[in-house]
Amino acid sequence: MKVSAIQEFRKSLRTIERSVVEQLKLQTRCCGVTLAQCHTLVEIGDAGTINLVKLAQRMGLDTSTLSRTVDAMVKEGLITRATDSVSRRAIVLALTKKGAKRLAAINGSCNEFYGRMLDSIPEGKRPLLIDGVRLVADILSAKLNHDEKKLLCSCSKDIKNG
Repeated sequence: MKVSAIQEFRKSLRTIERSVVEQLKLQTRCCGVTLAQCHTLVEIGDAGTINLVKLAQRMGLDTSTLSRTVDAMVKEGLITRATDSVSRRAIVLALTKKGAKRLAAINGSCNEFYGRMLDSIPEGKRPLLIDGVRLVADILSAKLNHDEKKLLCSCSKDIKNG
């Protein structure tokens, strides 16, 4: 593949990343949660109930980092934390009514924003875009999960050598 095409793809991904992060910050701020809390609400909402270890794996975080977010959310009444009935060492998380209401507000806001964005794309091209974004997400997710313990940056030896 041509380097120019790769560079253009990377440039587009950076633009998407910045725009999505900025939009999420705005939407979560207006819904009264942090970005980390937003992601946690969405993942727990998708799962219904989930144990802390699986949630951390799903989010690509270590459990101690996620525990701090969970602690704050339990205090705020957004999620419940209970001991798993099957494995007493596992912690199971679920949304409270307040958490479900907050998630509904976030989903409504995001759906409205992205719905308007998709409406600006010709109807016949929407499925292609959605499939393309899903494919990129799946590839990136699989690559990061497969290589998570490997150094993904090949320039580190060049930096050391001057």
